[in-house]
Amino acid sequence: MKLRREILVQEREKKLAAALAADEAEKQDKAERKRSGKRKQQENRSTLSFNMDEEEDEEDEEEEEKNGKSESPPAFKKPRFGKNPNVDTSFLPDHDREVVIRRRR
Repeated sequence: MKLRREILVQEREKKLAAALAADEAEKQDKAERKRSGKRKQQENRSTLSFNMDEEEDEEDEEEEEKNGKSESPPAFKKPRFGKNPNVDTSFLPDHDREVVIRRRR
């Protein structure tokens, strides 16, 4: 009877040890997956580009230069608008103008 109880206790301890080892391994795997997921996200962020065909464009440009042809249309420049000196700006705040008006009074 005593021998049987000791055997059962030993088996139970083995099962508990195996369960603890499995839990620990699962925790380590989960932590590793989390770390690798973060690494992949960081790599994806660093490689993010709005020009996904950059390598293909470079190859196309090299071929066009060799052939002497350029299929892309010339770049359109937006006209730049300057300031119009004839516009009335008396309604806008102007420190220098206010100083002059105060001196006159």
